[in-house]
Parts: sequence; C-alpha cells; structure tokens
Amino acid sequence: MTARVALVTGAARGIGAATVMALAAGGWRVIAVDRCADDPALPYPLGSRGDLDRVVAEAGPAVIAAQADTRDPDALAAAVRLAEERWGGLDAAVAAAGVIAGGVPAWQVPPEQEQAVLDIDLGGVLTLARVAGPALLRRPQPRRGPDPARGAAGLGRRARRRVRPRRGPHRLGPARRRGLRAAVYGFGSRD
Repeated sequence: MTARVALVTGAARGIGAATVMALAAGGWRVIAVDRCADDPALPYPLGSRGDLDRVVAEAGPAVIAAQADTRDPDALAAAVRLAEERWGGLDAAVAAAGVIAGGVPAWQVPPEQEQAVLDIDLGGVLTLARVAGPALLRRPQPRRGPDPARGAAGLGRRARRRVRPRRGPHRLGPARRRGLRAAVYGFGSRD
C-alpha cells in the first residue's frame, strides 16, 4: 500500500511540529512547511530554519522541509508541487501555522500585530486551502477506512449520532428534541 502524503504548515514548533511527528510515526510522508523567519509585526521570535531542520531530522526520512510563508500563495503552491513531484500527490493539508498577539486589552493591541494575527491565522488557512485543494481533489478516494473529509466535516452517520440529545436528568422536552433533530438531520421525527 502506498503511504499517504501530508503538508503541514507551522512545522518548526508547537502544534505543527507535533503534527509532523505524529504523521511521520503513523507512516505518512510529510512536507513540513514553515516561514523560518521572525515577523517584524510580532514582539516574539518565530520558528527558525534550525527549528524546522531539527523537527525533520527527528521525524525521519519520510519528512522533507520546505520554507514558505502561509501568506505567500506562490511559496505554498511550490510546497504542494514538491509533494506531487516527490510522492505523486497530496492526501492531507494541515494548517497549523499560527501566531498570537495581545497581553493587553483588545483595544490596545497594536494594529500591525492584529493584522499579522488575521493574515497568518485566518489568511494562511484560506491560502493553504486555495493552493492545496486542487491537489487534494486530484488524489483518488482514500484507500482504506472512512472518508476523512466526511468525518472532519461532521457529515458521517457516526458524527450525527454524537449530537443526538441524551436521555437522563438533562433531558430535553419532546418538542425541543424534534427541533434539534430537524436541525441536525433536516427532518422531524417522533419520540
């Protein structure tokens, strides 16, 4: 069976690095992406190329480092192309890059820090979806197990079961249960 391929942003430290390690341990091939440079709008250091190289070395030979800013669609597209050229496609794209700002009331956060948070935390996710989406769609359906897109979106039958109201001391009344079922399933039902 062919190994699955993932691209992970924010891979030099934190959640991104942990995601790379977990995927590699699970047999995935990974493109580990990070900006590898500080952002002048943020008051703390970001991951470095040395951090990214340490993660890649620790994760093993199935991981490749790529330097790209999540705000740069061309750089992210190059990382996606690397996955397709090296391993024939892309099965997952994980947007783990993120920054924080603050430490003061919201109205006192400098506008450049606020913009950096929005550009990286929100814009980076959208940019990754835009450049990785076509590559993900070119890949065949999952070779085993449930379709990860359905499970992640909460569209699978098992996901719907989890949101059903539970019986017990916090039981919803029959009318509220019907309303909840209508919202979740798109139709009403009897008790």
